[in-house]
Amino acid sequence: QGLHSSSSSSSSLPNTISNRKSALDLTIPSYSIVNLSRHLTKLSLQPSFKMFDDQEKLVQGNLNAVKKGSFARVMNHWFQENSITKAARNGLMNILQNTLGANVNLPIRLLDVSYDEDKNKINQQESSYTHVINKGISDDNVNEELESICVENNDVSGDDVSIQTIQKSDDENSDSSVAVESIKSVSSNELEKCHAESIVEKYDIKIARFIQIDQCVNDCFVYAGENTNKFSCPKCNEIRFRPCCRTLCKGRGTSTCEHLYKDGVAFKQMFYRPLLILIADLLKTTHFLTALNYERKPNISQSSESYTDFMDGEIAKTHLENMKEIFSVWQLQHHDMRADSVSVNLLLSEFYDGAQLFKNQVNNFWVLMTQILNLPPTYRGKLGIGMFIQAIYAGKHMPAEKFLFIDNFCEELRLLYYGVEINVSGVSYFIQARLVLHTLDTRAAEAFVP
Repeated sequence: QGLHSSSSSSSSLPNTISNRKSALDLTIPSYSIVNLSRHLTKLSLQPSFKMFDDQEKLVQGNLNAVKKGSFARVMNHWFQENSITKAARNGLMNILQNTLGANVNLPIRLLDVSYDEDKNKINQQESSYTHVINKGISDDNVNEELESICVENNDVSGDDVSIQTIQKSDDENSDSSVAVESIKSVSSNELEKCHAESIVEKYDIKIARFIQIDQCVNDCFVYAGENTNKFSCPKCNEIRFRPCCRTLCKGRGTSTCEHLYKDGVAFKQMFYRPLLILIADLLKTTHFLTALNYERKPNISQSSESYTDFMDGEIAKTHLENMKEIFSVWQLQHHDMRADSVSVNLLLSEFYDGAQLFKNQVNNFWVLMTQILNLPPTYRGKLGIGMFIQAIYAGKHMPAEKFLFIDNFCEELRLLYYGVEINVSGVSYFIQARLVLHTLDTRAAEAFVP
């Protein structure tokens, strides 16, 4: 899933770019996509993002037991595929826990402190049943012995029915095992007691590859940075969230419940995919660096003044040489630590244009695409290989669109212009990027260029 942008996400991290110099002023200075992107990239590159008990056995004492984390992830996928509600998930996990007891280490969180006491009570009761059989008491005294056990354990409900069920007829030959099975049904209501809640989703956490940011329905305000904790737009007074629908919430039907900051559904959002996370994922792809550093074969019949590809131009060659020089200087600053670092130089282009999704109403839908130009030509135009969806925006040329470009896209490009170091699978990479080609709607460009 996407990550909601908030002031806490950026303020808790140190500022990575000091003495900012740019022709464009940030629309929300307290918001930092650089810090947020660095943080998410670091999390996505962790070798394992798992719960502390992920590798514990599900069934104790079984040498080939399934791991607790594996079981939780399978259950979570099954819950999602079949649209199982939260209440049904909790009910199933409680039945399993109450049935199997302490021998199974289920992915649950206990809610009731008296749960252990209840389980001890059940275990003592079952031990008493076993004791009745082992004593070898006569069939005539089974009912009297078992009835006393039920009374001691306060199993008053249903005891008359169970005792009548196991009454020994003169014409029937019923053994004590039948009696015990009938008495055990007295405590079957214990299986449905709610002592815990399911936490299977905590074992199936995936790092977001995009961020979703709430915006005003009229595109005049963005709820990010210091503006996160607001319920309505200060410019047009339009509400931010859809009304609360929690059954037991006192604010049900309103749009000002505090919990909406965490789980509320905004009327309108924009989506942005951080460049740094995208590049980190590409570096984990086999043969990406090989394709990135490919060398074009010169055409003998081609004159020195003719161009057959963008990479033949002076702009592309100049930027690549400049990035190589910067990498060399960066590497020499701490040669002992950076001797094995790998240079990653990217030439990027952007494409931004919009369209109408519906015929019966005006609803502008805009997509920002990013393309890597120094990949082989056969890769550049393939979505997910050389071309990527960078952002999705629905609205007019208003402050929300400026925030998308200036505070997000341009800030990350500025970070990559100076270079950033990341470690992927034990290898240090120094990443630089230059945006050298723009394909924009002129009206769209007017929205964020002074």
